[in-house]
Amino acid sequence: MKKVLEYRIGNAGDGVTRYILANYERIDHEHIHMDFVTGERDLSFCEGLIADGCTVYSLPTSPFKHPIRYRREMKRLWEGGYDIVHCHMSYFLNTVLFRQAKKHGVKVVLHSHSTQPDIVNVKKRRFFTWLHKLNYRRACRYGDAFAACSSAAADWLFGDAVPKDSVQYFHNAIETEKYAFDPAERERVRKDLGLEKAFVVGHIGRFTYQKNHAFLLRAFACLRKKQPDAVLLLIGVGDLEAEVRRQAAVLGVEDAVRFLGMRDDVPSLMQGMDVFVLPSRFEGLGLVLIEAQAAGLRAIASTEVPPEAKVTELLTYLPLESGEEAWAEEIRQSADGYERTNRRRQIMEVGYDLSGQAARIEQLYEGL
Repeated sequence: MKKVLEYRIGNAGDGVTRYILANYERIDHEHIHMDFVTGERDLSFCEGLIADGCTVYSLPTSPFKHPIRYRREMKRLWEGGYDIVHCHMSYFLNTVLFRQAKKHGVKVVLHSHSTQPDIVNVKKRRFFTWLHKLNYRRACRYGDAFAACSSAAADWLFGDAVPKDSVQYFHNAIETEKYAFDPAERERVRKDLGLEKAFVVGHIGRFTYQKNHAFLLRAFACLRKKQPDAVLLLIGVGDLEAEVRRQAAVLGVEDAVRFLGMRDDVPSLMQGMDVFVLPSRFEGLGLVLIEAQAAGLRAIASTEVPPEAKVTELLTYLPLESGEEAWAEEIRQSADGYERTNRRRQIMEVGYDLSGQAARIEQLYEGL
C-alpha cells in the first residue's frame, strides 16, 4: 500500500480542498492510504476524515511566522512513513517542505492550482510574487512528478524549470451525477429560499481578492436598475466578507444580496440559479464553472479564467475591462432563450467526471 500525504486542505470550502477530498472519496483505499496537512488549528472540519482513520496534521503555512511550531510539526509529518507528499500549490515561498521530504526519502508531487498569489495587499502580493520567482526553479528540482489543472497554471508555477511535456494535466473533475439538472429540485430550492419569481444570480467562492466580489456587487447594482427582481446568492466565507457586506449596503442592494455562508448543498443551490457569474481576477481553472455547466446553467466568467473551463456553449467570457454596465447587460440577457437540460453526459465525454480522474491520480501514485 502507498501512503500519501496531501498538502494541504482548508476549512473554507475552496476548490482545491474540494478537489483533494473528492479524490479521497473515490480512491482505492486498499491500495492508497491518504493523510492530510492543514494550516488550521481547529480540526473540527476534519472529523469525518479522522473517523475514517486518516491523520490530519496542523502545520503553520509559513516556517517564518511560527518557526518553533513549524519545526515541531514538520518533524511529526515524516514519522508517518509516507511514500509520497502531494503538494497542491499556488506559489512557492520557500523549499523547506520539499527539502525535508527528500531528506526522508519521500517522493514529491508538485501540483499547480492557480496563476498568482491570492493576496489583497498590493505590496504583499508583489513581494510574494517576487519570492515565487526567486524560488520556483529551486523548488522544481525537488519534484518527482509535476501536475496542473490548466496550461496557464503550469506556466505560472513551473515556468521554464520543467519541460512542458513533463507536466501531467488533471482535470478538476466533479461528481457529475450530483449536478445533473433536476426541474423538481430547482422548484424546491427556489421555494425554500422564497425566490420562485426572482431572477437568481449565483456566485460561489471564498471572500478573497481573487474572486473579485467588489466588481460583482457593482455589476449587480447596475443589473438591479434594469432587473428589479434580481437576487444575488453569495455562497462561501472568507476574510473579506465584512467588507463585501458593507459595500452591498453602500450600493443599496443589501436587501437583494443573500450571504449563504458555507453550504454542503451546492449542487442543489445551483439548480435554483438562473445564471452563474465568476468575475475572478485570476483562476487556475475555475472548478465552479465546470459544476455550473454540469447543472445546465448559463455562466459568465472573466477572460482571466483559463479557456479550459469552457466545456460547453453555456459559458461566456467577458473582459473585466468591459465594465460593470456591460457585465450587467450580459447577465440580464444570459437567461433569455435557453432551456435547462441535463448536461451530465457532455461533461463526462470531455473528461471532467471524477471517477476517471481519481483513477489517473491512483496511477500517478502507483508509478512513483
